[in-house]
This record gives sequence, structure tokens and C-alpha cells, in this order.
Amino acid sequence: MQSVGILFNKKGTDTSFVKKHFTKLVSGFVFLLLIFWGIIYRSEVVVKPKGLFGSTVFFSDKIDNGNSQITDTVVTDKGIEVEYILKSGFKYPYAGFEFIDTKNNFIDLSKYDHIEVDIKAFNVNHLVIQLLCEDSNVKNKSNRLALRRYLLDLDDISNNNSIRVDISKFKTPDWWYTHIGQQKSDFKNLDLSKLKGIGLMSGASPILDKPFRLKLNKIRIYKNYTLSISMLVMVYLVFVFSLYLFDQKYKSRESVISLENFPKINYKPVHIVDKADSMDKIFQFINENYTDSELNLVQIAKETGYNQRIISDAIVNKFNCNLKTYINQIRITEAKRLLKESDLNMGEIAYAVGFNSSANFNRVFKTMEGVNPTEFLSA
Repeated sequence: MQSVGILFNKKGTDTSFVKKHFTKLVSGFVFLLLIFWGIIYRSEVVVKPKGLFGSTVFFSDKIDNGNSQITDTVVTDKGIEVEYILKSGFKYPYAGFEFIDTKNNFIDLSKYDHIEVDIKAFNVNHLVIQLLCEDSNVKNKSNRLALRRYLLDLDDISNNNSIRVDISKFKTPDWWYTHIGQQKSDFKNLDLSKLKGIGLMSGASPILDKPFRLKLNKIRIYKNYTLSISMLVMVYLVFVFSLYLFDQKYKSRESVISLENFPKINYKPVHIVDKADSMDKIFQFINENYTDSELNLVQIAKETGYNQRIISDAIVNKFNCNLKTYINQIRITEAKRLLKESDLNMGEIAYAVGFNSSANFNRVFKTMEGVNPTEFLSA
């Protein structure tokens, strides 16, 4: 958060930065929003008994020669109610219900990570929720338990009306592999890509010969976006901060090289040239363009129309030096004036008079003046 804080000043947001990069900031936000809605977001699925899954089946351990009884059932658009009594007879007495697909539908649970069960339980303190999934590795499709079971124990549900569970915690019990006659190694650890049904049943260590009642209103399957949104927010903040650093890095340089940020230099030639001299055009061009760090013989010849050899000879004959020395003499002369008369720092003056770096400016200045700019200024 300290990094983000530098984007603000005492008066509030750095509006100049926001205005300058408004399009980039909005584009970055929209791009991440599109990633969220197009790739990450999954609309929640609400499962009701007469909704996506169209057939409700009530069951007990009677199918395994047990004695547990379903004593009452109610199925409406609002939910399912079941009352049952668990009795001894089967090793692990059980009862419950499933609502299973009859319309060739399925839900890809691999796209979600949480299930919320809206349930009311009377005299029930332990329950098992089971997911029924189609699995291509099941060999005997006619087995009554051919749909692969994934179970999760729900503890201490007596005071809960809404229970949220992590889908990744569901596991296939060992008894299911035994029942279908296949090895555990025949299957993937977790394959919830084709959910065909959902069920609730009594849990471990049941109390016998006592009526229990369950009322299921709905099951909500959804994706928790806390981590995804946090990561997208962090990515956006990194993008904004990087843009801000980039802006600050070149801001000072832009202020140096921009002509708008320098005093207008109405330079007077160091050497007075006789107007009758046919080379006036050459020297005038140099005197007007010496601030261009790329100024060279080729450019001068192109702009003035004179042959490069003629230009070089004219400078040697008139000033007894080569072109580079002549241009540097003009630059150093103007630099000396700016050092004395302006508030620009060394780096700004160097760029203002045509040097492409402070180091080059210092070297040429000392070569010509015998002292560096700082020593000259303090003299």
C-alpha cells in the first residue's frame, strides 16, 4: 500500500497523471474485467428437486436387507422432506434421498469450488452429502451404483440452516469400489465434470429407533471469487504503479529536452561574420541549430546545399578548427552564459545546448575551459 500511496499528493489524486494516462488506465481495467467475466466467472447453479434434476428417489438400508424405514416423504417445488427411523439389521443403518437427472443433463462441477446446502434437520446432528457423477471408467453400467459416489460428512448440523462446503473435500469411499467390483487405481482421484445427481443420507454412528426428519430447500453450487478478484486487483495495481514509475522516469528527461521548458535562447554568434561572405548561409544554419545533438556535416550540407568539403574548408579557413570543435565552442559559450544567468541545473544545461549526456558536456567543457562546469561556476 505504501507504493500505491505515491500516486497521491497532499491535494489528492495526481490528476495530471490520471488525465495523461486515462485511456490506458481505463483500458487496463476493462481488459481485466473482460478476463474476469469471460474466463473466470461462472454463474451459480441452484438445484431444486423439480428443477435441473427431475427424479427424486428415497432409499434406506432395506435394499441391503436392513430394517430402517422411510415413514414420510414430501416433494414440492419448494423442497424435499423426509422422515425416517433407523433400525438395527444392517451393519451401518442408513436412509436418505437422491434427486437424479432424468433429462440427460449434467453439471460440470470442475468449474466450481463450493456447495451451499440449505437444509433444516430435526434430531439430526450428523449427515452425509453425496455427489453422483457419471464416470467413463465404470465398466458395469447396469450396476445400481454405477454413478460414482463422492461423499462428505457434515458434522454438527443441528443448529445450521445453511451449510457451505468445499467441493475439493469430497472423496469416493472405499465401499463404492468394492460394490462395483473395480480397483481404486482404475479411477482418477477426483472427476466431478459430470454431476448427475445429489443426495443426503444419515451419517455415521446413527441413533436407532428414533424418528429423524430432514427438509432440503435447495442446493447452491457456486465459485468463490475472493482469491481471483484479489489477484486481479493486485495485477491492476502493479500495472498502474508501473505506468506511474515509467511516467516519473521520463518526466524529468522530457522536461529537459522539451523546448517549452527552457528559456528561449536567442543566441548571437560568437564570431561576427561579414555579410558579404558567401559562406554566411553555412554559419547561420550552424548558429541556429547547434542545440541539435545530432547536428553533423552531412546534415549541414543537405540543408545549405554546399558540398561537405567546402563547408569543412570554410570553417578551417575562418576559425582554424574543424566542424566539431566549432560547434562545441558555440555550445560551451552558451553553456557558460546559462550557468551564470539561469536556474537550470548542469544536466538541463547540457541538454539545452546540444550535448547528449552530462558526462560528454563535462568532458568538452573542461577540455575547452580548463575547468569543469562546477569549478567555473564557483570561480
